[in-house]
This record gives sequence, C-alpha cells and structure tokens, in this order.
Amino acid sequence: MFQINKTGIEIASGYVNLSETGLTETGVSIVRVYNTLVLLTGLLGNTLVLSGLLDNSVMSIDRTSRILLQNLAVTDIFYTVFQFLPSLTTLIARRWVFGTIFCLVDHIAANIFAVNEIHVIMVLSVYRLWFIHQRLGRASSASSNRTRWFVVGLFCHDVVINVGYHITNIPQTDYDNQVLSCRVVRSTNHWLPVVLGLYNIFIPIFTTVVANGVTICTILRVYTQKLAPSRPYKKATLIILAISITSLISYIPFFVEMFTPNKSSLPVWYPVTSMYSLSVSIVCNPFIYAIVDREFINYIKELFLTLIYKLLVCVDWCWNKMYGNEGFSEDMTSEQNSFELVHMGNMRGYRYQPPGRTA
Repeated sequence: MFQINKTGIEIASGYVNLSETGLTETGVSIVRVYNTLVLLTGLLGNTLVLSGLLDNSVMSIDRTSRILLQNLAVTDIFYTVFQFLPSLTTLIARRWVFGTIFCLVDHIAANIFAVNEIHVIMVLSVYRLWFIHQRLGRASSASSNRTRWFVVGLFCHDVVINVGYHITNIPQTDYDNQVLSCRVVRSTNHWLPVVLGLYNIFIPIFTTVVANGVTICTILRVYTQKLAPSRPYKKATLIILAISITSLISYIPFFVEMFTPNKSSLPVWYPVTSMYSLSVSIVCNPFIYAIVDREFINYIKELFLTLIYKLLVCVDWCWNKMYGNEGFSEDMTSEQNSFELVHMGNMRGYRYQPPGRTA
C-alpha cells in the first residue's frame, strides 16, 4: 500500500545537511525566525480568530460566511502544525526527530489541510459573489446546519481523495533535505499527479480568481451607482477578498516552480522559498481581521485584559490564603467570595470589563 524509504529517513534522523537548501548560516537563522513567526501566528492568531468567530456578538458577518471562516481558521491551525512545526524542529535540531511513520503521516496530513484550505477559499469566494448578487446582501443566507454538513463533507472529500491517491499511486515517501519536509516520489503513472493537481489546485484557484474578479467588478459598479451597502456586507466582503487575494499571491512562487520545465535552472534556495511562501496567507489572515474589523481587535484587547485581570485576582486570592485577610471567609458562598475578589480588584485599579461590553 505505502512505501517508505527508511534509509533516506534514517540518514535525515542522524543529520540534515542544511547547506543543500542553498542557505548560509545567516539565512538559516532568518528562516528559523520566520518559521517561529509562522507558528505563533498560525496557532495563536488563528485560535483568536476562531474564538472571535464563535462569538456571534463580535463580528457582524452572515452565518454561512462565519461557518466557512471558522473552518478556514481550523484548517490553517492544523496545516501549521503538520507543515511548519516539523520544519522548525529540523532547523533547530538539524535532524529529523519524528521517526519513519510520522514522515508519511505528516506528508499526507499536510497535503489534506493544504488542499482543504484551497477549497474553502474557493467556496468562500463563490458564496460571497452569490451573496452580493442577492440584492446587496439583504437576502437570507443558507441554513447553518446545511453549511456545517457541507463543510464536513468537503473535508471528508479531501481526505478520501488524497488518501486514495496515495494508496493507488503507490508512492515512496522520503525526507527531502532541500525543502526540510517529507516528500513523495511520483510513480511512473504520470496522469494521476496531473489529474489530481488540476482537480485539487488549478481548477479551484482558477475559480477563486474568476469569482473574486467578478466580485470586485460588482463592488465598483455598486459604488459607481452610489448605492450604500450595509456595513456587515462591506466588512465581510473586504475580509474574504483580502484573504482570497493573499492566498493567491502566496501560491505564485509555487506555480513558477511547477511550470518551470528545467527545475535545475532555478536557484538552489528556491524550493525552500516556494514552501515558505505558502505560509504568507497563514501569517496575514489574523492581521486582516484586525485591520478590517475593529470589533475583532477590541475583542482581543478585552480578552487579554480579562485574562490578566483573572490572573491578578488569582494571585491576590493565593496571597490572602497564605497570609490571611478579613475580606475572605470559608463560610461565605462562592458568589460572595467572587464579589469580594472583584471589589478588591477594582479598589487596586484592576478594572475588569467583560468581553463584548464597552465601558
């Protein structure tokens, strides 16, 4: 079913020659810093985005777009884990530390989530185009339950297609030092990779380009006619357009490498650059929400202030437990103790404002 080049992976487990990537020691340090940035933004940033999207009071976006954006955030989180966490570990340890089996699992999982991200962005773009043409967003959106089932079905479809391809194509998985990641050596059956590339990458991206192009033309026509769409309509459209365009830009180096007949003519450092260019959308997406949606950045501020406040209250509680305080009593109810904690926090200057409310 699957073939694994254990010799190549065992060699990588002993030592990875980073000079094969064409990077100097300074370049390796820069890539480490950027990979760390990708991990922090991909995990923490998209987790905050997902938290904001799960709170209906934070972002004024229609239900269907909200569910699709939630799925995109989850996909970015898992893609970051399977693609860039192993790369950073290799850059730091200078060897592959996850063993033979995880090399295969990591490659298949990274492909699944990368393809799912492309498909979700395509669906987002097409849905936003349909939504705009329904009387500037005043029409009712699709059912939330149907959308959730569609998202689940889309992910299952990507899993079946990619796992089925790896089973039928009988690939040989090896560790590629040049891109600091596992790779699959294609079999002699050339039409399968071509068909899969067209179905999973080129057709969805072409559809995304067309949908966003028509959306931009529609927006220009709306503003030319001096129609004033509602704020949620503008906000959601700007977020989806920015995410789609950023994702398309991030694939340009990948396509240049794919369409270059003689790949040996490319610089030695180009493959690792092409791989890291795919992370541009992961890094930019949380900042797009923060720039376009002021409610989201306020939500993040209040969330962090709430966490800091609770930490300070916890420290105060521990301090008073250790040294005693008349304001606390074991005989008091939890509500009374909570009131005392909040009152003490306010007296000391820790002004707590629950998320979603303004002072």
